[in-house]
Amino acid sequence: MAQASGGHDKQPSFSARTPTMRIDILTFPGGQLLDVAGPLQAFASCNDLLAERGHAPPYALQVVARGGGPVAMSSGLTLTTADLTIGAAADTLIVAGGRGVGVLAAAPGVDPRSRMSASNVFSLSWSRVTTGC
Repeated sequence: MAQASGGHDKQPSFSARTPTMRIDILTFPGGQLLDVAGPLQAFASCNDLLAERGHAPPYALQVVARGGGPVAMSSGLTLTTADLTIGAAADTLIVAGGRGVGVLAAAPGVDPRSRMSASNVFSLSWSRVTTGC
């Protein structure tokens, strides 16, 4: 008996030569937990599915914040983060949303006297920069 695939009958495939992609998820005090946890779990689940098939995980994931260490989310949950490193070798930066997102304008490397925005500085360090919402 045939199963309905809903148009999603393709399995993710990665060659043995696929390099590991580093994905940083940037948060800040008062950030939205879902904007961190959602993308983190999506990529972690992909790693898990491929590991079940004998493949190496294609994604190296970390949650980062200015200065690193514990960061309290708007929900009250505290996350342990690595230090945001401008110029680090990472492929993708996902920026969480929330009321405290303005602190990112004071990111390391952003000269407040210049017209260079935080997003411009981030794009110098990551090949892709996106937001959670």
